[in-house]
Amino acid sequence: MKSDDEADYFHRDMGYGMLRFSNRSYGNKQIFIVNPALKKVYPISEPSGKLVGFTLDDIDWDNVNQLEHNYDAKRLVADYGGLSIGDYQDGLAYVSWMLYPDGRYFADEDGFGMEDNDEVNISAYIDTQCRVVVKFQDMEDDGKRRRLREEAIKALSKE
Repeated sequence: MKSDDEADYFHRDMGYGMLRFSNRSYGNKQIFIVNPALKKVYPISEPSGKLVGFTLDDIDWDNVNQLEHNYDAKRLVADYGGLSIGDYQDGLAYVSWMLYPDGRYFADEDGFGMEDNDEVNISAYIDTQCRVVVKFQDMEDDGKRRRLREEAIKALSKE
């Protein structure tokens, strides 16, 4: 039996009784979220980075179409920095998806190949059944992110 350090899957307690599993063999790109209370496993992404837990309908296209380098959103792929899923608080988890890295990503050790662009991220809030409560959009502004979170908490409390 493999030790936790040698296991193929890494798991993390996300709070609210939720667990996240990621496959180390694929650079943690394959992600599952488990809701033990409901005895449900929610596949989020495949080893290739293809997002299977979200659809094109989970994206606020009016917002995302205004972003430079939004190609990965249209393909539902988390290529560069992947997907970051925060801990659950008040029944919600914050999901951040890097669509494009900043220009230093492409530079060699001498700086050659660097591009002149900022990192492009979109984010969403999901509930404990991995349903998107607030669609993927640019949430770099802290005030906007807090406001959307508060609206999502209110919407969940009405269910």
